[in-house]
Amino acid sequence: MSRDLTMKKDKITIVGGGTAGWLAALVISRRNPLYDVTVVSSEKIGVIGVGESTTGFFTNVVCNEFFNLDCDINEFISETGATLKYSIKHKGWTKDKNQHYHGPIDGWGFSENTEDIFLKYALAYETDQDELLSISQMGSYISTGKSNFNNGHFTDVSHAMHIDAHLAGQYFRKKCLQKDNVVHFDTEVINVNLDEKGYISSIDCADGKNIKSDIFIDCTGFKRLLLNKLGAKWHSYKENLPVKAAIPFHLPYNQNEMPEPYTTATALSAGWMWQIPLMDRKGCGYAFDTDFITPDQAYSEIESKLGTKVDASPLIKFDSGRQEESWIKNCIAIGLSSAFLEPLEATSIHTTLCQIKSLSDEFILSNAKDTLNTGSIELYNKRTRLLFDDTRDFLVMHYMGGRNDTEFWKYISSGNTQTEYVKNLIEMSKYKVPGPNDFPSYFGAAGWGLYSHVMKGLGLLDPAMCRKNIESDFLQIPFTKTLVDHDYRPLKEFIATRSENSLSYNSFIQYFRDKRKN
Repeated sequence: MSRDLTMKKDKITIVGGGTAGWLAALVISRRNPLYDVTVVSSEKIGVIGVGESTTGFFTNVVCNEFFNLDCDINEFISETGATLKYSIKHKGWTKDKNQHYHGPIDGWGFSENTEDIFLKYALAYETDQDELLSISQMGSYISTGKSNFNNGHFTDVSHAMHIDAHLAGQYFRKKCLQKDNVVHFDTEVINVNLDEKGYISSIDCADGKNIKSDIFIDCTGFKRLLLNKLGAKWHSYKENLPVKAAIPFHLPYNQNEMPEPYTTATALSAGWMWQIPLMDRKGCGYAFDTDFITPDQAYSEIESKLGTKVDASPLIKFDSGRQEESWIKNCIAIGLSSAFLEPLEATSIHTTLCQIKSLSDEFILSNAKDTLNTGSIELYNKRTRLLFDDTRDFLVMHYMGGRNDTEFWKYISSGNTQTEYVKNLIEMSKYKVPGPNDFPSYFGAAGWGLYSHVMKGLGLLDPAMCRKNIESDFLQIPFTKTLVDHDYRPLKEFIATRSENSLSYNSFIQYFRDKRKN
């Protein structure tokens, strides 16, 4: 029986703005209209712009593919200066510091029914980077200089995006406050009040307000203001992900320089540097291990690497890990309050969106009493722990390229940071090509397509072994280049057809730069 909309609504209060807070408010207010939603955030508290890079899930959200949020991707790009992201270019992650590889965000660009054998072909013929890019749709845009944009519309929306975290949050805030079941208070929380059962009953704010609510969502970032009040326990990943600090900074474009359609992740002496090309600037940063380099040394390394002075933002320190329980009693932590691994692969905003989707689609029921059942809480926590642990494994794999030229990389190459899953996957891959079933395959997981590009780029998949696997699959038929060309041709023709009427990527940039000027 549907609930009478004239009845008094239960209340969800979200503490914290930024991308996580406003996205949570926007999705929940649209997907769960039986609740009134309150957002408490302060303009005095800045947004941590660690990444400014997203996965394809973010584009799905902006294009209203999962939720009817009344967003518009053209409007979003015009208002925030976002750009398209087709891949991550990894530089210097192996013993050859001049080597690079791409990881297109759509993996291999074809269905799971054929992807296993295509990977074997690609690896067995020792396919070079250009060849690998050409057999995925997103990769082909990079190799041809094309985009998935033409005549003011996107021909497909499989890309990810580079975003300005602050402007993106403001865009979602604007969309959110257009709904009549959302209110916003610009103030800070100074106290969290518990009832006799240990549930959060209300919050006291700096402006004198006392805000009561049935459900609270903690989007306060590293402060974890609400969940810590409930005795939350932190599960650290520092043994596997030792990077624990970051120096963010921005770089202007040189004259006539155009944004690239991919994120660049460059391995340095004690970690790695990201470079994210927005419409009007580059968002950059160095994520490093303070056990092997000081912040001053890291800053000097940045300037030496870039050959220019940089105006860095304050140092950000973090402990990679997750909450043992992201949902305790009537409080759910989302975003940095729930977990933070490190900036690599845009995992923070991706897992944030996975949490929001799962919560709003499956766990928020028609009233707070039913929502706060112990079974849902336990299952939600189990699911989020799995998501974060599997994502940790994916990031750990990125460091397994054998680089050992500094103390940091010697520590990594010793195997100290390997998880059991990564260790076993590398060992198995010496004898067979890993297939789709060897990787996590649930919604939000980094599965076969993404893992295999990383492992190929790091030299963890042996071409000779792949040739042997193919000959076994085809009953001892000798592997030949003709076999590869024959099976690649339909795929390449399909990809070329989808790209032939698209604008160049530079034309896409110019189109939106002109719109932003107006």
